[in-house]
Amino acid sequence: MRPSLGVLALLAWITANPSGVPRWTRAQPGVAPQQARAIVDELVLIQSMTPKRGQPQGDEHALAILALGRVAVPYLIERIVDASPSPLVYGYRHAVGDVALALLDEICDTPSWPFPDGSRVLAPPGYFGDYVELVESPGAREALQRSWENFYRTNGCPTGPWASGHLTYRQK
Repeated sequence: MRPSLGVLALLAWITANPSGVPRWTRAQPGVAPQQARAIVDELVLIQSMTPKRGQPQGDEHALAILALGRVAVPYLIERIVDASPSPLVYGYRHAVGDVALALLDEICDTPSWPFPDGSRVLAPPGYFGDYVELVESPGAREALQRSWENFYRTNGCPTGPWASGHLTYRQK
């Protein structure tokens, strides 16, 4: 089995930083769009993510995508509509689009979740069951994608923990 592009990027970083497992990662300023897209496309391989925003991530594919910072945002927005199953199970089997949304939430600090432009609000805040019901309804993933496209076009990606590709908290 060939190692993925994200794994190779993480291994290259570890090799260049002999202290071992990195305490932070940084996207290289010259990441080509094709390389960034290829790394983001590996979100289908993510098997675990912490359920709370800002908590240390351990999955190598999630780390590689987060290390891209804002560079990953347009590619993650494209994937919000992907309803194909991912290997990630936390409360329910996440679709690839759910994983993309979780990574976007780590990279960008938005005023409203999951619709950053405020076009729709889920109540009560923080109740994940409403999100699951929403994304299973017709047209919901497309509405989420439009909300993120509108927000990103208008506001860019306000600083979240991973916005610049820097990890602002310690990994496990």
